[in-house]
Amino acid sequence: PRTETVATPPHRPTALPPATHATPAPARRRPRRRGPHIQKWIRRTHLYLGLALLPWVLLYGVTALLFNHSNWLSPTESLELTAAELERSQAPKLPAADDLAAAAIAGLKPEEGDFAAPVELVAGSAKWTGNFSIQATAGSRSARFSIDPHLRGGTLRTFARSDWKAPVWAKDLEEDAPTLQRWPNTRDWTPAAQRLAGNLALEEVSLRRSPRIEFTVVQGKEAYRCEVDSAGKLDIEPAAQSAPLRQQLLRLHVQHGDPGFLGARSLWFLVVDAMGVAMILWALSGVIMWWAIRPTRKAGAFAIAGGASGMGVLGFLVLNIAGLI
Repeated sequence: PRTETVATPPHRPTALPPATHATPAPARRRPRRRGPHIQKWIRRTHLYLGLALLPWVLLYGVTALLFNHSNWLSPTESLELTAAELERSQAPKLPAADDLAAAAIAGLKPEEGDFAAPVELVAGSAKWTGNFSIQATAGSRSARFSIDPHLRGGTLRTFARSDWKAPVWAKDLEEDAPTLQRWPNTRDWTPAAQRLAGNLALEEVSLRRSPRIEFTVVQGKEAYRCEVDSAGKLDIEPAAQSAPLRQQLLRLHVQHGDPGFLGARSLWFLVVDAMGVAMILWALSGVIMWWAIRPTRKAGAFAIAGGASGMGVLGFLVLNIAGLI
């Protein structure tokens, strides 16, 4: 049989797409964030500065507590005096502040000056400020009373008596100063101090400081704030003129000590204690946190050593200037 041959088309390779040699576009670099580096720099500055000032922080914390507690690191013994004890001691009471204020301005003669209008006391403006401060000796010890002018309480502190005596020419001018007749003086306070001291036999009792009277007067259209002390000295200033902000802040800064009775000062006393303890804890906890960061140990040690050395040198110079060493 006849076989037919079928011709097949020649094989043609499949065409490939032309090769492309284009390089991919480079990825955009994200901008480097500076936030973490700034935060790290701030943390390190905070750390090393805190370590360098560590001695000062401890000093302020410890001395705040010492200011508040007179018997710490001291041979001083402190005893609280209650209002009931003051009442039983028959402590002399102050007269009404309004009455003494009126007596203080009664002798003024405004017609002799530039202000011819009469001086009038603003009713209810007079008040007692400050405390009674009484000092005495009891054998080998000295006693010091600090008593609220309204006899709400106080403190009695005793400490070792010094053998030093003032020379004869150092006359106590306070006893010779003129006093208002109704103002309690050393003679008035001596029996009460003896009773308050209990078993202590007091000698040489003297009233070192008395409360003052503050009141407001008006003369014509002008108002004045006045202050009279036990020596009869009268200080006057315009009533609209309040204490400068600087003086107010400094008064708060140095306010310390337990007054011996509940009030704003006693609460401030507790806050000063809390701040003293907090500053000590901040300093010690800062050292612990620094030591936990190994890379900062060497630099931190230099910061502490530098701060302690600087404080030691400056402290010596300051005490030397003050004549304490």
